[in-house]
Amino acid sequence: MPDLDAPPAAVAALWAAVGVWLAWWFVPLLVSAAGGTRYANGGEEDPAALEPDGTDPAYAAAFDALRRLGYEPLGPGWMRLTFHLRDWTYRTTVRAFRNRSAGRFAFLHELPVAPGWHQLIFATCWADGGLDLTAGGAADTLTADDDFAMEAVATADPAVLEARHADRVAAHAAAGRRRDTDLSLRALLDATERNAGPSTITPTARTARVELVAAGGPLAVAAAAAVMVFGPFSWAVPVALLAVLTGLWVLTAVARANVVAQLRRAAEPPDEGW
Repeated sequence: MPDLDAPPAAVAALWAAVGVWLAWWFVPLLVSAAGGTRYANGGEEDPAALEPDGTDPAYAAAFDALRRLGYEPLGPGWMRLTFHLRDWTYRTTVRAFRNRSAGRFAFLHELPVAPGWHQLIFATCWADGGLDLTAGGAADTLTADDDFAMEAVATADPAVLEARHADRVAAHAAAGRRRDTDLSLRALLDATERNAGPSTITPTARTARVELVAAGGPLAVAAAAAVMVFGPFSWAVPVALLAVLTGLWVLTAVARANVVAQLRRAAEPPDEGW
């Protein structure tokens, strides 16, 4: 076995670094895997706060598109997930609009990992407490139960997205479901917290358990290998763990960057040529 002695203080410092990094990385993941993700939101009705200030052309374009579709500014808001996968707190910015004649909302959702990208979501609140959402996304998906439905549509065209939402809502209305006549921001936030919030816990827990295995496996292998080669008290053991943690962090950052790039490409208008 190689002789890799080091001052006890240095070894202690290395283990302290490992402990801090493991806690930062795994505590929210463990809580999330156990179903401990929590959702909260808030906001205020302040239409003037939604007026574009000229610093974000993408938001200005989305604002103008919603105005052309008959939506009026309602107010800014936020949504927050606590213990969301590897994030202790994940907070997004929301800008809400409403269409009185259509009886529905639209909101622009800005993620902290993709500033300047504004996901458009149309929302209809039902008198029975349910909620229907239709969002722009990278692929067509639909998740639905009796109270809550979330559809993603691979389009960057607000009119196409609204039409898709309107068709699904019309089918529910034809079956006898009644819209909530309260078109306040509070009604939208309450419906979102009541439905969309709980709907994130189970799939998030499932994803967190997969990520625990994916991250914990390499760490366990690295620790075991280092102990076998260098012994349990060598500074090489925490160094090996730090190396694996650094690699996992890099891989996670690259994966997130790829997702953001994919979302941005999906939000770009199609190139119609000359």
